[in-house]
Amino acid sequence: MSYPVIGGIEGGATKTIVFLMNTNGEKLAETTGSDSNPWNLGVEQCCKLIYNLVMEAKRQAKLLENEPLHSLGLCLSGLETEDIRNKLKNTLISNYPRLSDNYFIGSDTRAPLAMVNDIGGIVLIAGTGSNCLLINPDESETQCGGFGDKLGDEGSAYWIVHRGVKICLDNNIKLKSVPNGYSDVKLWEAIKKYFNIETIYDLIPIFYSHFNKAQIAALCISLSELARNGDPLSKWLFESAGQYLAKHIQAVYNSAHETLKCNHGGLQIVCVGSVWKSWDLLKQGFEAQLKDTSVSDVYKLCLVHTTGSSAIGAVYLAARVVNVPFPYTFSKNYNVFYEYVK
Repeated sequence: MSYPVIGGIEGGATKTIVFLMNTNGEKLAETTGSDSNPWNLGVEQCCKLIYNLVMEAKRQAKLLENEPLHSLGLCLSGLETEDIRNKLKNTLISNYPRLSDNYFIGSDTRAPLAMVNDIGGIVLIAGTGSNCLLINPDESETQCGGFGDKLGDEGSAYWIVHRGVKICLDNNIKLKSVPNGYSDVKLWEAIKKYFNIETIYDLIPIFYSHFNKAQIAALCISLSELARNGDPLSKWLFESAGQYLAKHIQAVYNSAHETLKCNHGGLQIVCVGSVWKSWDLLKQGFEAQLKDTSVSDVYKLCLVHTTGSSAIGAVYLAARVVNVPFPYTFSKNYNVFYEYVK
């Protein structure tokens, strides 16, 4: 028996993953590419990248290249507004009319939540960048973040690194002392080693003429090791990141429907991105911020990790668009790693 083929794409600031599945829930192909944010690449180049990755997946699955997918879900960073989503969809249809018969197009926050339930909750991304989106059962949305490294990204790997670099720079030129009287010696040594530099002026080409956000953000791994080895300044950076991630939740919490707040375990927060691997370092700042009720009074929530690629969630969303029977295996797609009760 032949089943319709559904595609799902997860695209962040570092990489893009494509899944092809049939409506029996069997994965047919998986391909990986680079950053697909349309604000970084331009819409035309983003669509070209998507097309090439889907074609590669079709070849892998031994499908006819000129046969459109039944539906394709695209969940990419940068697709926060209706205007950019429409522009992307119209460009795909115009330039690649045989790519797919139907589309779901949304931001990269949509796919992880679609993996774990079909009623709603919060997605909190803390990877290279950061973003937070609440989706209610009636599909109404409230967002906090998603503005990139120039205007936001609080709590992300890039933000942690950038803040650490700025502290060292400011202290070096005597513009501003290190917070809480901490020493920046170990942090500055780690920065110099990672970037292979000697002076603060060597930072200029790294953050301007040769800027690579993902490469800069990757230094966060070394900083987490410093923190776990007891460096007070590095520990403080991660506690601050935890605080800001909790602030994202507080910012959207009051807009959540009561049915989500009263769900088993409380409001479900789907945590996506590499920064969450340092939960042991984030936890203290996160909990301290939740206890500050001046923004919102959070009384119960649970944090969950997805157990596979968010491209699965993009497939789920694409399947919903065409209303085909599909085996949604929500309970197998996540694990609860933290619960908070006031």
